[in-house]
Amino acid sequence: MVISHIYGGLGNQMFQYAVGRTLADKLGVALKLDVTDFARYPLRKYELDHLKINAQVATRKDIVTLRGPDDVWHKVIGLLKGKQRFPSSFIQEKTYAFDPSILSLDGPLYLKGYWQSEKYFTSIGSQLHHEFQPITEPTRENADFLQSIDQRQAISVHVRRGDYVQNAQTNAYHGTTSLDYYNKAAEHIMASVRQPVFYVFSDDSEWVKTNLNFDAPTEYMTHNGPGHSHEDMRLMSRCKHHIIANSTFSWWGAWLGTNPEKIIIAPKKWFNQAGLDDRDLVPASWYRI
Repeated sequence: MVISHIYGGLGNQMFQYAVGRTLADKLGVALKLDVTDFARYPLRKYELDHLKINAQVATRKDIVTLRGPDDVWHKVIGLLKGKQRFPSSFIQEKTYAFDPSILSLDGPLYLKGYWQSEKYFTSIGSQLHHEFQPITEPTRENADFLQSIDQRQAISVHVRRGDYVQNAQTNAYHGTTSLDYYNKAAEHIMASVRQPVFYVFSDDSEWVKTNLNFDAPTEYMTHNGPGHSHEDMRLMSRCKHHIIANSTFSWWGAWLGTNPEKIIIAPKKWFNQAGLDDRDLVPASWYRI
């Protein structure tokens, strides 16, 4: 059995699922998901159940077997005895950089980390393209936008603000992507794509309407609220080209795009905090500005 610890927003959840799915398939065992942290994490909800994934939610017994007890009493006893409180099956990500040794692990495994690199799941890319499709048909409004996107040279633009702006600790860690980045990225697209139409996705619709002024037709995607991230990701993935934020959500929206000639532009500075290694986070074929 392989258990992936799932937490964060939808983009992070997809990375955590992807590495778990890779290893479970390699070992020929079941993949289960530990979603217990969402009970004490009000900012985000478990959202993989909107997608065509192939995994069960892990039971308490499954989790304790592979991770060990996680209550305060066992932590204190472990520290007093000077012993490692986790079993050998517990694998904690050490760095943001791709760690090839992870793909050589033998089971059973409990995986905890972000695993933000395509290199962890290149062997099952086509499978993930299928599993990361929504299980439900789009709403009427989303279906209309999908038709519009399919008929145009649609460019997805994602602006992540929300907690990146409002939470001081999160802002210090991630930072926000500048207007200069979006203007330069749009100029690059307009120099390469004829008759582009920009589709802007953001958690701060008023800010983007006021501040993003591209010299091309622009649609602001404001109809899908919280809890419908999968709908926005479906719209993003149908666009021909992509300008992403320093966000795993738009990373996946761009990655799922099927245009063989897609241009994907990502910010050169992914983290605001110095010393975090993001060299394997953005695929080599994507532009960084």
